[in-house]
Amino acid sequence: MIDSLIEALQVNLQLEQEPQSLLRYASEIPRMGPTETVMLFDGLAEFAIANREAKWPRAMAVLLCNISDERVSDWLPDEALPNVEQLYRVCPASDGFRCRLLSLLANKDSEVGSTVWCQLICEDPPQTSENIQLAFAPFTRPRETRIDEDSMSELVENASHSLPVAAAVYELANHYFRTGAMEVHPLHDRAETLAELLGGLVGRLSKIEEGIVPEDATAESIASAVQDSVALIIAIIDALSLLEFESATGKFNQALKLRHRRIQVEAAAALARLDDEQGQKQLLEMVKHPAVRPRVIAYADELGLSNEISLEHTGPIAEAESQLALWLSQPQQMGFAPTSMELVDQRELYWPSYEDPIASFLFSFEYGSGENAFRNIGISGPLTHAFTADLKVLSTADQYSAFAGWQTISDEIYTVPIDRAENLLAPQTDKLKRLLANAESIETTPQVLVSFFGEYSMVATGINEAGETGTWVVDADGNDWIGRGNESAPVDWQLALEIWKGRKLLTNFNPTFS
Repeated sequence: MIDSLIEALQVNLQLEQEPQSLLRYASEIPRMGPTETVMLFDGLAEFAIANREAKWPRAMAVLLCNISDERVSDWLPDEALPNVEQLYRVCPASDGFRCRLLSLLANKDSEVGSTVWCQLICEDPPQTSENIQLAFAPFTRPRETRIDEDSMSELVENASHSLPVAAAVYELANHYFRTGAMEVHPLHDRAETLAELLGGLVGRLSKIEEGIVPEDATAESIASAVQDSVALIIAIIDALSLLEFESATGKFNQALKLRHRRIQVEAAAALARLDDEQGQKQLLEMVKHPAVRPRVIAYADELGLSNEISLEHTGPIAEAESQLALWLSQPQQMGFAPTSMELVDQRELYWPSYEDPIASFLFSFEYGSGENAFRNIGISGPLTHAFTADLKVLSTADQYSAFAGWQTISDEIYTVPIDRAENLLAPQTDKLKRLLANAESIETTPQVLVSFFGEYSMVATGINEAGETGTWVVDADGNDWIGRGNESAPVDWQLALEIWKGRKLLTNFNPTFS
């Protein structure tokens, strides 16, 4: 099989095929024995070296996509780790596939795997903050082995070469000390140096907040600098707080003046740990901000201040609000917390993939204020999500339906492009086109056929008799019209299809849903 797999990789590379053609091999990899696995990574490393300049990492990622983190320890033998390391080193430095290899080493959950992982982090770490965080994540979860003190010291020693790596290393050191995995904080002998670094980072971020940036700085470079500085400031404040380094009090107060709420929380918690009344007061006040609320509550528990927090900030609505605010704050979403949020609906729903009814919450959120503010609807509960399309134009039921349809993936729900459907499913296509002709529409353009648990429907874009643009979904039960709404953030036919799917699913599970 391995020879065939390598040959398939070579063909895929030469013909520039989509990597999905390798999926049939990917499904077999987790079932390999130790000897075959060693041979596999040996072959992959040789292939990667021979094709060093080619675009092969994506294909490799597809091959390893079926390997779950939980099974790595059983599947990946120590003998294969040198080949994993070799594959990592020849992979282009900017490619995210390297992170997948680091995850394999970390999830191996063995001393050998941890040693190789540490060596790669010290010598050749990932280049982006997101990939660094993913690489470190397995060590913050329950596991049998942890990074030993010598390896942690080596990580700390090499961390200064990269701000994102330093942030991740310091966070891990804080985690080990806080959970008792290490009795002595790995940064105990660096408190003064860290306090000086904190002062410099706070000053740098303060200038950026004031708009003082280099003339040649781009928006991307500024955003990256802010992200890296914030992560490291948070890690350093937490470390100095755990070390109870009172000489850093002035630096904590400086950080407290920054506008970044997460930094404010960390600085206030650090001062509170030093019995500073103003720090305690400011920490408790921060609980009103949904995006930092979970962190505030965690620190309040840790510092014995839980009784000072109002019940309105600890109930299910507050928790759901925080989950959505945190999601929106992620760099791959909006990147920062909403200006304001408001609950618009809550109900218990039987939701696809859940056995019991689950509390579901819809929130309106806003960025900015006035006429230029950005506003939309997000969900928390069965999932946490928001679309770029403007959902405010939809009914509450259709807002829930959009999220339910988008989240649901089933082998019994799939689409067929209209040109293929006309060849492969001609009878069904012709019948649905006749039904579409009966729609109250001026103009229609079929897009796809949908198989929904064996029943076919047709999705078509068009203009209805009222002159509105939108999407028709037609089937034997009738014609459903879903308008595009806000043309600046329209409900396109793909999202309209999700709404239609969600309507059917939620109505089926909840007879009174409307």
